Amino acid sequence: MSESATVAVLDDAPPLRTSQNIARLTFYFGLVYFCQGVSQYVCLLNQPIRGYLRRELNYNPEQIGNFFFLIGLPWLMKPLYGLISDFIPLLGYRRKSYLLLLNVLAACAFMYIAARVQPAHVLIGLFLTGVAVAASDVIVDAVMVETGQETGRVRLFQGVQWLCINVAAIGSGLLSMWIIARWNPTDALRIAAVIAGLLPLLVAAMTFWAVRESRAKLNLPQLKSSAAGLLAAFTSPRLWAVAGFLALSRFNPGLQTPMYDHIIKRVGVDESFNSLVDTASAVGMTIASAFFLFVMTGRFTTRVAIAIGLLTLAAGTAPYFFIHGKTSAMVASFTFGFGYMMAALATLTLAAEACPKRAEGFVFAALMSINNLSMNYSDKLGSMLYEKHLAHDINPLIALSIGCTLLGLLILPFLPTTPAEEKAALSPG
Repeated sequence: MSESATVAVLDDAPPLRTSQNIARLTFYFGLVYFCQGVSQYVCLLNQPIRGYLRRELNYNPEQIGNFFFLIGLPWLMKPLYGLISDFIPLLGYRRKSYLLLLNVLAACAFMYIAARVQPAHVLIGLFLTGVAVAASDVIVDAVMVETGQETGRVRLFQGVQWLCINVAAIGSGLLSMWIIARWNPTDALRIAAVIAGLLPLLVAAMTFWAVRESRAKLNLPQLKSSAAGLLAAFTSPRLWAVAGFLALSRFNPGLQTPMYDHIIKRVGVDESFNSLVDTASAVGMTIASAFFLFVMTGRFTTRVAIAIGLLTLAAGTAPYFFIHGKTSAMVASFTFGFGYMMAALATLTLAAEACPKRAEGFVFAALMSINNLSMNYSDKLGSMLYEKHLAHDINPLIALSIGCTLLGLLILPFLPTTPAEEKAALSPG
C-alpha cells in the first residue's frame, strides 16, 4: 500500500511499543475478545433468542433468519465507526474515550432487553448492543492493527484474540444450555441478557489500564489530504481482491438458521441440545485457534495459510451431509468449527496486513463489514431457500457452502504478498 494512503491526524507520534506494552496489550486484546465471546448476539444469547422466537412467537426459519439479519445490521456499519474513530477524536483521544463510552452503552442496552422482554423491545435492544459491541470491536481491532503492524505481531494478536473468544464461546454454550433447560424461553432470554451485560463493564474498567495513546485533535487540512489518499487506496485492485475473497470465503448459506432448524427436526432435540452443538463448534474453533497460534504463526506465509484454511473448511463442512443423530451432529459441528476458524484466522490476518497506516480502523472495518454482510445475507438467503424452495432439504445448501469456499482458491493468486509480518519472521513468543 502506498504512503499516500496514510492518514495523519495525530499531533504526536505513537508511543514506542516496548515488550511491556506488547504484553499488556496482548492481555487486553484477549480479555476483550473473551468478553465478546459471551456478549455477542451469536454467542450466549444465540439459542435463547432462537428459542424465544420459535417457541414464544412461533417464527418459522425464514422469519428467524430475517430477525437475525436485522440485528446483524450494526455489524455492517463498521466502516462508519472506524471512520469516526480514525478522524474525529473524542475528548482528545481516538480510541480510549470511544471504548469507554461504547462499553457502557452496551451494558445499558443488555439491561434494557432484560427489563423489556417484548418483541419490539428485544429487537431495539439487540440492535443497540450490536452498535455498541461492533463499534468497540472496530476500535479494539484498530489498536491491534496499529500495534501489530509496528511490531510484526499481527498473527500473534489475532491468534490470542480468537483463542480467547472461542474459549469464551465454549463456556457460553454450556451456560446457555443450562439456562435454557432451567427456565422458560422468556426468562432464559432475560437471564442471558443480564449476564452478557456485565462483561462490557469489565472491558471499560480494563481500558483505563491497557489503552495508552497520545492526545490527538482534528486537523482539517490534513484530513482532506488524507481522505484523498484513502480514496486512492480503495481503487487498488489488490485491496478489492481481498474484499472479494472475504465475501466469497464467508458465503455459507444454510449453516446457521437452516441448520438450526434441520438439527431440531432431524435429530428431534430442543434448543438446549443446540447449545451443546454450539459448544462443540466452539471447541473446534478453540483447538484451531491454538493450532494457528502455536504451529502456523511464523512458519507459513499468509497465502499458504489461507489455502490450508479454505481446504480445511471445505473438508470440515462435509460431515453436515451425514447428520442422523446427536453424535453425528456434534461431530459435524466440531469439524466445521475447526475448519471455519482455520480459514477465518488466515483471512483476518490478510485483511489486517492490507490496511494503510493511520486509517486502520476504517479500512479494517470496511473489510470486516464485507465479511459480515456476506455471512448475514447468506444466512438470510439460505433461510429463504430452505423454507420456500428446498422443502427443508439442507443438502443443497451444504453443497453450495462448500463450493463457495473452494472458489476462494481461485482468487488466491491475486491476493497481496510479502506483508511486513512475514519479513519479520516472528515466532508466537
